[in-house]
Amino acid sequence: MQPPLLIAVIVLYQRQPQESEAFVSLSALLQQEPGLREQIHVLLYDNSPVAHTVPSASFPLTYRSDPSNRGLAPAYNAALNLARQQGAPWLLLLDHDTELTHAYLHEALAFLENTAPLHPKIALAVPRLVQGTKVHSPNLLPRLRHRPVPRTLTGIAKQEISAFNSGLLLRASAIEAVGGFPLRYSMEFLDHALLAMLQSNGGRVWLLGSALPHALSTTALGEGISRDRYLRMLQAENTFHQEFSDPVIRLWYRLRCLRQAAVHALRFSDKKFALLDLRAAFGLL
Repeated sequence: MQPPLLIAVIVLYQRQPQESEAFVSLSALLQQEPGLREQIHVLLYDNSPVAHTVPSASFPLTYRSDPSNRGLAPAYNAALNLARQQGAPWLLLLDHDTELTHAYLHEALAFLENTAPLHPKIALAVPRLVQGTKVHSPNLLPRLRHRPVPRTLTGIAKQEISAFNSGLLLRASAIEAVGGFPLRYSMEFLDHALLAMLQSNGGRVWLLGSALPHALSTTALGEGISRDRYLRMLQAENTFHQEFSDPVIRLWYRLRCLRQAAVHALRFSDKKFALLDLRAAFGLL
């Protein structure tokens, strides 16, 4: 039997696999097109305190329970290990709430089969992640401000790119070449750190034309985002800039934290979010 083309990893937390839009949509697509089933091996990595029932599937499926809940990086490293065992050359990272589309899946597989083998320096491929008319990912760097990649731009990126985890296609050998997924970014800023590592190591980025819906959780401070989670986000962001940014960008980052503190002080009744911004601005996290 031929090895799968990719390992698709979906990380769960306190939800059944059948409650994950990523698992449900991918299952539906594979049900509609049986010819694709042997190309994709799905890893459900469950960070929930109690293991869930493994659903039956008509495609290769591995379920792993990890109640220690150490974040995304260990789950992705488990997918990398599974890719090594199965002989799969690529990984697909999926947020639990990502709804896969027919257009994305077919473009991704066509890229992996026809384009990627001709360009060994391509380390990853990224879709557009959109919320309404706003493009959240990918973005052009340098990091002085977010500049979404134009929707019409596809193919090999001409400059450094940042992107979110969901929908990323990653060449397994490129991840292994940088030592795997960095555990110092167990969850927050893992995507940005990984892309910086891959591109610093000579990896190129392929821009896909397909778009996937994506709701940005960081817009829900005090609701979807707790103070503890926000603190971890700021700490990871600070670590990222210390590791990958030059002095000018680090100064810009601190100034942005000051502006952010003022915005959050005016917008939210819980002023502790603004206090955390101030601590980040002065390097006191």
